[in-house]
Amino acid sequence: KLDYAGARALVAHPLVGILLIAFLVSALVHMRLGMQVIIEDYVHGEIGKIALILLNTFFAALMGLASIYAILRIGFSG
Repeated sequence: KLDYAGARALVAHPLVGILLIAFLVSALVHMRLGMQVIIEDYVHGEIGKIALILLNTFFAALMGLASIYAILRIGFSG
């Protein structure tokens, strides 16, 4: 069981940070594609479908950028 400082030190390790970012990107791509299939299957209006797919893509990108920023900030802060 790690405390806060131990968890920060673990994420600050370069190999752990890289693996964490790779897992994060993989999970976000999987989430985006899964939600896109659900939207395509269950939303029938073309305008709504396109809007939701765009929102889904922007949400995944925003979550990815925020998460990668947090990981890099912890990694470079020591």
